[in-house]
Amino acid sequence: MNPLQEVIFCRQFGNQHRVPKPYYRRKTYLCYQLKLPEGTLIHKDCLRNKKKRHAEMCFIDKIKALTRDTSQRFEIICYITWSPCPFCAEELVAFVKDNPHLSLRIFASRLYVHWRWKYQQGLRHLHASGIPVAVMSLPGGERAQLSGDGRVCGSKREKPLRGVGGEAGPKQGAPAEAQDVMPPGREKEGGAPGPAGCKQAAPLSWDLTAFSSSVSEFEDCWRNFVDHQDRSFQPWPNLDQYSKSIKRRLGKILTPLNDLRNDFRNLKLE
Repeated sequence: MNPLQEVIFCRQFGNQHRVPKPYYRRKTYLCYQLKLPEGTLIHKDCLRNKKKRHAEMCFIDKIKALTRDTSQRFEIICYITWSPCPFCAEELVAFVKDNPHLSLRIFASRLYVHWRWKYQQGLRHLHASGIPVAVMSLPGGERAQLSGDGRVCGSKREKPLRGVGGEAGPKQGAPAEAQDVMPPGREKEGGAPGPAGCKQAAPLSWDLTAFSSSVSEFEDCWRNFVDHQDRSFQPWPNLDQYSKSIKRRLGKILTPLNDLRNDFRNLKLE
């Protein structure tokens, strides 16, 4: 893919509850940074699902090849458009368990099929196994509110597109909710094993800005994985509102059932 195009980033990492017009399919993109504990960047790349080979499985194959030295500790930050499905959650847990020299953090723009029990269980399993899953956000709230005139993320005006990257999108007027039910490649896991089954970007060469809590996940992903032509990240309308809503949903999913029962017991109805 090379660095992500601005339009690809804004549309695929967009956290709106419904796909805005013109309608398109939101797919799974995974951008990762592999670093040493002191912050030195070892490698970074962008992956996406293709032919039923999930981006998370491509990621595991890549990291295996890059972290063979088990005497060296590595830290990995992942930015992903959709949270992992149950199968990929299990595989990520097993991978990190088998490689204790790795530390993995996952930041998701959106929660995938969050209303289904097994998908919730996958997120809980990641959390319980020491793999933090958080929601991409802006620190301190949304910093810019755009006018809705077509300018999103970068400073250039986008032209209306059918789909992404030249791919035909759904017909105008198609239900927005239908776009996010089953992104391509999120069907049952399968396909040829190994990185050959993945469409991926060329290795990115610019220096990584040290990750800190003062930089939002959206900003960090924009700086390091997008061909932004030195343009700063500009949040789309209501980004912070959507992010907070998704955070609340994730918090409910990760809340132990016993805590919920105790909350009900402690309710005082007047």
